[in-house]
Amino acid sequence: MKSLAPFIYLFLMSVISCYVKATEQSELSNFTIAINENNYPSIDLAPFSLNTAIDDSVQKETVDIVNMPFNKAFKLTKTGKHTDATKIQFSAKTKSPLKQGDLLMLNFYARKVQQKTQPEQSQLITIFEQSSSPWTKSLNVGVTLSSTWQKYSFPIRIKHTSNTDKSKDNSYRVAFRLGFDEQTIELADINLVNLPNDLNESNIARTRLRYQGDESNAEWRQQALQRINDIRKAPMAISILDENGNAIPDAQIEINMTKHEFIFGTAINAYILDKAKTPDSIQYLEAIKQNFNQVVLEATMKWSSWPKTKKQADQVVNWALYHGLTIRGHNVIWPSWNKSPWEENKAKIAHFEKHPQELEKEIKQRVSQLVGHYKGLLDEWDVVNEPYSNNDFMGLLGYSSMIEWFKQTRVLDPSSRLYINDYGILVNENNLADKHLFDYKKTIQFLLDNQAPLKGIGMQGHFREVMTTPQNLLTTLDQFSKFNLPIVLTEYDHASTDQELQARYLNDVLTVMFSHPSVTGFLMWGFWDGSHWEQNAPMYNKDWSLKPSGKVYQSLVLSKWWTRLSGYTNKEGIYSGSGFLGDYSALITNEGKTYEFNFKLSKHTNSFEFIIDR
Repeated sequence: MKSLAPFIYLFLMSVISCYVKATEQSELSNFTIAINENNYPSIDLAPFSLNTAIDDSVQKETVDIVNMPFNKAFKLTKTGKHTDATKIQFSAKTKSPLKQGDLLMLNFYARKVQQKTQPEQSQLITIFEQSSSPWTKSLNVGVTLSSTWQKYSFPIRIKHTSNTDKSKDNSYRVAFRLGFDEQTIELADINLVNLPNDLNESNIARTRLRYQGDESNAEWRQQALQRINDIRKAPMAISILDENGNAIPDAQIEINMTKHEFIFGTAINAYILDKAKTPDSIQYLEAIKQNFNQVVLEATMKWSSWPKTKKQADQVVNWALYHGLTIRGHNVIWPSWNKSPWEENKAKIAHFEKHPQELEKEIKQRVSQLVGHYKGLLDEWDVVNEPYSNNDFMGLLGYSSMIEWFKQTRVLDPSSRLYINDYGILVNENNLADKHLFDYKKTIQFLLDNQAPLKGIGMQGHFREVMTTPQNLLTTLDQFSKFNLPIVLTEYDHASTDQELQARYLNDVLTVMFSHPSVTGFLMWGFWDGSHWEQNAPMYNKDWSLKPSGKVYQSLVLSKWWTRLSGYTNKEGIYSGSGFLGDYSALITNEGKTYEFNFKLSKHTNSFEFIIDR
């Protein structure tokens, strides 16, 4: 009689295989809820209309379509150069009553119609928002179009900010923003449906938004990962000796990183520290200590606030230093009337315009008071902030006045690194010929040519719906690396409401920055929705649940790029390994005794000798 073992084995394996497949399918089903909009009530929309602040820059027509589930489409042709995306909008208000917390699904078809004179890329921003101030957005995503029709579907959980003015319109609207380069796009079958509110919108299938270079095998990514290994790590050799200088073999060693050399920081809300302890304030401060090694004061050092907010700023400085965090001062001079103590004092501004020497005196006093007060306590200062668009002071005093601000700051605080800081450099909707970017280079060169003690370049990172591609980020960083100054991304956040997209993009921005040899830091402009200027922070929801992008941040900064090693010394008493640059703690155990040592691993210092008792 033949053995049944092979048949029993095959049977059991088939059962296990079926179980695994069923389990995988079940997990997929639980994660993704497919929505057929035909099964849900639609929400009435008013007719779509075109609103433009630029005359004759966009044309609208209705065209016939064949071989699609629809037979008509809106054709929108944008002419002229790149403008502010908000200047051209194609929108429709909702007619059905809606309220905060309602769950909707927006569906539409779109494609680009390539014209010979138009750029290859076409894009639009898709929005669902309150149709009057404060324009709270429940959906805010950028879409890059292809030449073939594609259906787009986005779940929307309505956010609403109440208007105290009862006369204001409390309806909502769907809007498509088109103010980019010349492009022709077609939109069709735009519909909005009402879903059951008890569905979890994060589990609902939606269009996966893409950007150029987001592929896992993208060439830039492979090169960046190799650079990270080359420039952010170093070998280490630890020698364990007794008090007589004899090597100790087989000593157990445990090495843990305690702090990155690279700056991973965040803006801090000084008023949270100033308030009485609450569960939120306690969690806020603990999250900073857990995730970051530097803080920048969000508002309390700005001229429009300080010295009225000196108490709150001092509390942050003292708290940060006590917990081993470095501090970035933001900012010394924001050279605009709108950012000054005289923002609403038209008479004072008019006086300064007639007597610019008195403005110069006020600025010198400002620099002296602020920088002198924190002398030796801060690692970095943003000396001049946003000079491209905030230049009222230079208009009166000349651009050479910036040189004097840097020199005065250096005299007052010789140990800190002095930065210029501006927006529109990394965040430029992939327009590498942008005049803002060109002007920033020109300003930096002007300062250096005139011996201003400029020692660093700040680039804000308030990314919008249309993201700068990773390759273009690298190209921009390469352009500025010619100045041989450290570069810091100073104010990161991402306006998209698509949390999965936010997570993928943060992964790529962090990878770009950490991989570039000129970049020394990355700072978020807030990390928690409960204290963020757009209530859309990169890491935590308001209830302190970790966002997908927060998980990405921690998996990179506190895990993948964080070193933990263990082992034993060899017969020469040496333990060898490699790690990311930064501060470390080493626990050494020998003959039942444990010793702790601290050391700093750098490219120039990577051999260490520790002496223990026998």
